[in-house]
Amino acid sequence: MVSSLDDLYKDIILDHYRNPRNRGWIDHPDVAARGHNPLCGDELELSLRIDGDRIVDVRVRGKGCSIS
Repeated sequence: MVSSLDDLYKDIILDHYRNPRNRGWIDHPDVAARGHNPLCGDELELSLRIDGDRIVDVRVRGKGCSIS
């Protein structure tokens, strides 16, 4: 059972790596953040558009390993 769950997670991670979702940057975001992991070198930027209490758009850009 654990092995099949591990395989499922690997498949999902690889699918997102091969077919990234929400890639890019929102012009004039309501919220933006940058992150850098000095241990592995991953760099990510996240931008959000918010309407009231809802996130209506999210974009991410950066470089890193497949988990990033």
